Amino acid sequence: MDGARELSGDLAERLERGAAVITGNQRAARTLRRAYDHWCHALGLSAWRPPVILAWETWIAALWRQAVLDGHATQLLLTATQEHAIWREILLAGEWKSLRNADSLAAMASEAWSLLCRYNAQHRLRQIGGSADTLAFRRWAQQFVESCQGENFIAAAQLEEALSGIVEVAAATADLSLPKEIVLAGFDTMSPSRMAFIDVIQASGIAVEEISIGTASQKRLLIEAKDEQEETRAAARWIRQYLEEHPHAQIGVIVPNTEERRASVERVFREILAPELENIAATNDSAPYEFSLGVPLIRTPMVATALRLLQWAKNALPLDDISQMLLSRYFAWSEEERGARAEFDAFVLRQARLLRPEATLRWLLARMEGHEKIATLRAAVRKMEAVRAQRFASGERRPYAEWAARIGEFLDAAAWGARNDENSVEYQTRRKWEGALDEFASLDFRAERVEFAEALARLEWIVQNTMFATESRGAAVQVMGPLEAAGSRFDALWFLGAGEFTWPPPARSHPLLPWHLQRECKMPGANRACDDALAARITQRLAESAETVVFSYAAEAERGHQRPSPALAGLDLQAEPLPREPERTPVALERVEDSTPLPPLPDEVIHGGTEVLRLQAACGFRAFAERRLWSTELDENDLGLDAAERGTILHRALQNFWSEVRSQEALKALSNDELEAAILRSVDAAFRKIDSQNGTPWEKSYVDL
Repeated sequence: MDGARELSGDLAERLERGAAVITGNQRAARTLRRAYDHWCHALGLSAWRPPVILAWETWIAALWRQAVLDGHATQLLLTATQEHAIWREILLAGEWKSLRNADSLAAMASEAWSLLCRYNAQHRLRQIGGSADTLAFRRWAQQFVESCQGENFIAAAQLEEALSGIVEVAAATADLSLPKEIVLAGFDTMSPSRMAFIDVIQASGIAVEEISIGTASQKRLLIEAKDEQEETRAAARWIRQYLEEHPHAQIGVIVPNTEERRASVERVFREILAPELENIAATNDSAPYEFSLGVPLIRTPMVATALRLLQWAKNALPLDDISQMLLSRYFAWSEEERGARAEFDAFVLRQARLLRPEATLRWLLARMEGHEKIATLRAAVRKMEAVRAQRFASGERRPYAEWAARIGEFLDAAAWGARNDENSVEYQTRRKWEGALDEFASLDFRAERVEFAEALARLEWIVQNTMFATESRGAAVQVMGPLEAAGSRFDALWFLGAGEFTWPPPARSHPLLPWHLQRECKMPGANRACDDALAARITQRLAESAETVVFSYAAEAERGHQRPSPALAGLDLQAEPLPREPERTPVALERVEDSTPLPPLPDEVIHGGTEVLRLQAACGFRAFAERRLWSTELDENDLGLDAAERGTILHRALQNFWSEVRSQEALKALSNDELEAAILRSVDAAFRKIDSQNGTPWEKSYVDL
């Protein structure tokens, strides 16, 4: 789709004359900026002025920064992390009873405060009553307001109200730094606080107009599938056929419950749209589809490795995690040591006597001594242990920024990351991690000093709540949620999950706010008519975002049989049968002569006796793999002493006892006290050998127990 069509109407001309376009989300802003660049390039321009196209949140934050620079405001705008820290401190300082932890409850309180501000209800705070939860929130919110006023902070949810006052004053003094024309695009709804701010802007003499970025759809279809799997496969086959007929088309795939269906959608799309990527070593870099919604940063392999390493700086790490670390390419990786690391994990770490549930860096370093094949790894562990001992002393309290520097130092010692071999995704992941560390360091806004355990918990919360999505490659198929598609246009669009159970998703009222207040303010989840109207508007907007639109649903869902969503009413959809599965053409088998020489026999004697013959008779390949290639399953050792070791100790104790007592007559002659003492001596002697092998408090405690 060319840039002119994406921009629609006279939007490009408005941008040329200096209008600012404000969108409902970040994706719409990126899409329109790219479309404007395409439009200018199509005109033959070699250079042009960057357009002012910003998402609403970005725009008002920029206005606030400008107001601070111009002297109209002095308050510090809190980031989401800083605001969460204040709410959490308020909760921990008071008495609260909840099944939720402090982080979760602080997030709920922050969300409730944001709702109050968006619906201009924060001034009704003292009127909040009702349940114990709502009364507790009223107390927390009052403390939050007092804290912000006392320390000159302002929450992001209060920006629109604060900016309204600044614009009114600036308009009276003719000291406005706003554009002369503002265009709103990609908004499904406007909160009361936004509408009030727009009214103030218009009253100051600035033209504000909202436009719809849509197209006249020529075909609207409704397809029923048996289940979600059949629905997804039908969508993938239809998309493949459409792309074969229209190679340069842009297709949108809308999935209301993207997080739940992401794995299944990706699996089916990979199989049907890009079967060449079924190779386990292939990446999604060349896939014809991409997901707009990211994943929590903590779930990316590189960041997960970093957090495990940092946990190691605090205390011992579980052995399962250590095994994963040894084989991770983000921990002191050396391609030459890959096989040696696997051998160390299988034959040294897993074979340790009294297998421990966790291990420290110092213990692992001792186990590595003498293993020259993993010299790079051993050097990294030695550096990590040195940094841990010097920079992560127990009980030490330091500012967040200083902990951030020490975290970087520890990860450098561990040679964390892909280093000189990182690809585009890994580069973006590392930059996102660095941004998370900057956010972590911003917690010094209140000059606190914390121990490393608390600092690490804050960092983990940040990466858990930071979404990571790779930069868009402009793939032909864009998979996204209904709200993300606002402001975008496509050649074709397929809506997955348009059933009554999945669309619209159930809206819930907020548990910390009184029901009557939410209903009066028409907040989400408190007014069914408003929720249904919003779902209908979003559905209508999606139906107008492409020339060909397909809505599909699964007749059988987990909750039972379902019908099409009521939100589809009035769209005049044409029922269409399910696309058929294409007939598969048989492929002729090709015979290949494998002349690769067999690997040499191992130097040591192959043990097994008749087991070798049994394996050979059952499966020649398995016998070859297990006895020639050493491809055996890893031993699964239980923590502590295994059954064989416990049996040996029991045998030794009995041997010691009868060596001392010698006969049944001597046994009968013993008093109860003498018998008890003889048994204890025998058991102590049986454990004496294993006691001499104990090297850590954990092992000694285990044997004592």
